[in-house]
Amino acid sequence: MSNYMPQTARLAQKILDIVPGEGMHLTPIPGVGLYRADSKTQCVPTLYEPCLVIVLQGAKRGYFNGKPFDYNPSTFLTFTLPIPVESEIVEASPDRPFVGMGVKLEPAEISDILLQIDEDSLPPMNEDSVISASPLTGQMLDALDRLFASFDSPSDARVLGNMARRELIYRTILSPQGGTLRAGFNRHSHFRQIGDLMRDILQDPARPLTTEEMCQQVGMSKSSLHESFKSVTAMSPLQYVKSIRLHQARAHMLNDGLPASTAGFQVGYASPSQFSREFKRMFGVPPSRVAELG
Repeated sequence: MSNYMPQTARLAQKILDIVPGEGMHLTPIPGVGLYRADSKTQCVPTLYEPCLVIVLQGAKRGYFNGKPFDYNPSTFLTFTLPIPVESEIVEASPDRPFVGMGVKLEPAEISDILLQIDEDSLPPMNEDSVISASPLTGQMLDALDRLFASFDSPSDARVLGNMARRELIYRTILSPQGGTLRAGFNRHSHFRQIGDLMRDILQDPARPLTTEEMCQQVGMSKSSLHESFKSVTAMSPLQYVKSIRLHQARAHMLNDGLPASTAGFQVGYASPSQFSREFKRMFGVPPSRVAELG
């Protein structure tokens, strides 16, 4: 149990005061989002872009490559690369909602912060996992306090809020998770090569991509590319492309209100029937019932 539970409870209440209802909510600070859920959820496929995730109340469980990992108020998680997982909220109620937040991680900013830290202070690079967890620290919670306090003023949010957001990333880099971040964003890392390709796929999922083109982009043989993707994502390269397309289509329907046929076309599906079939295979419901996924 964390020694900081009273502080996390107070910060959770701050979010509840800010967020009027369930779902993801943007904040005045770019790259920072707040999330609330008043009840448990079923386990569904979820796409995480590179981000820092902090849960302040309730609990969530994720599954990657058959292994579970937990989100709770005693730890924070880092997702180094865009990765599809399965997740479910396992602790939430109207009286005590699940409350969390996410901070987007940008390669340029990570690289900039790394350049300003003495090499001897950094944890060694680690390519073992794209998902890692560490205990929350008092310094991170103090930065969160300043971050939330900045929301009341646009100028505070631009200056002080961004400073607090950057401090959270800095503290993450210095934590045991920093080794994974270093590997994911270091220009000379093998992990970074795969990560750049994954980010490109996320940016433009509709772009036709063959295995040969992906090999050429990262300078690997087919067998090396396949092995690297399997180790990072638990998928083959083409399975990863398909997963990203389906997740992006789901987001277009949920967030932008696009009909299924348009959403499928925008992510590269020429055949509506193929899109519907593969969407149902991944999410368990046809695109017409996407609202059930929340």
